[in-house]
Amino acid sequence: MLRASRGLETGLQGSLHTEAAELLGLHNVAQIADRHGLTQVSMENLLRWQPDIILVQEAVTADFIRRDPLWQGVKAVAEQRILFLSGLPFGWLDAPPGINRLLGLRRLHAWLDPAINRQFKSDMQHYAQLFWHCSLSDADYQKLVAS
Repeated sequence: MLRASRGLETGLQGSLHTEAAELLGLHNVAQIADRHGLTQVSMENLLRWQPDIILVQEAVTADFIRRDPLWQGVKAVAEQRILFLSGLPFGWLDAPPGINRLLGLRRLHAWLDPAINRQFKSDMQHYAQLFWHCSLSDADYQKLVAS
């Protein structure tokens, strides 16, 4: 889960900020000896780690790493495997920890699995009814899942 406008902040393995993705079975490659939690990282770290996918919750971060030439050396960027989770109305995977992590886990699972992806819109509409007490229009859905 990359954060900050240039994408150089992340939760290290086992962090509160990455636990939802790790619960889904994803391996967090961000590991720095004797450090825990949220931390600043360097491009050198990212080039060494070579993540298969990158998760972001800020549009500015997703746009930056897609356009910046330095990021093209990172496997996930070169292969266009960046998932932007809008984080609206609250964070879907990162912070604050809460009920929206259920939706974030389902969104991430849908992004990784075409069978789940086919039913995600229906799942999200049901979630919105159940937890947000509202109906999602097609436009609302598109805005929330645009990546």
